[in-house]
Amino acid sequence: MTRTTTVAALVRTVRAAIDLQWLAAAGDARAAAALAAWQRRAEPPAPPSNGAARRERDQALRAMRDSHFAGLPARAAATAIVETVRRYEAGRWRRDRDRSLVPPELVGSVEAAAWRVLRSGAGVPTAEHIRKHIL
Repeated sequence: MTRTTTVAALVRTVRAAIDLQWLAAAGDARAAAALAAWQRRAEPPAPPSNGAARRERDQALRAMRDSHFAGLPARAAATAIVETVRRYEAGRWRRDRDRSLVPPELVGSVEAAAWRVLRSGAGVPTAEHIRKHIL
């Protein structure tokens, strides 16, 4: 299904779905195929089989520390990073996860750094792992 952000977009989406259903019921093969494709749930991205996603995540974590937690010792920085990423993940990430770029209103913020960590798809490591292996 399609995610919508405004009432007008929701109305357009519902109208399009109704039109496709009507055309498919009338025997239009192209409309039936389009309706089937539209109703198909998007598959989640496959887990990375190589280290590219982990390298991207680790680079984002290092940049996050350098730009937002540079004055803290490694243990405190790692803990603050995990707390920040988890807080963003529990809140705004639900709206931002489908974006291909950092939301413009977040650019330069700690939430933008958290978006990059989560967008890598490699998961959020523990604070201890960040401290020992990444920072």
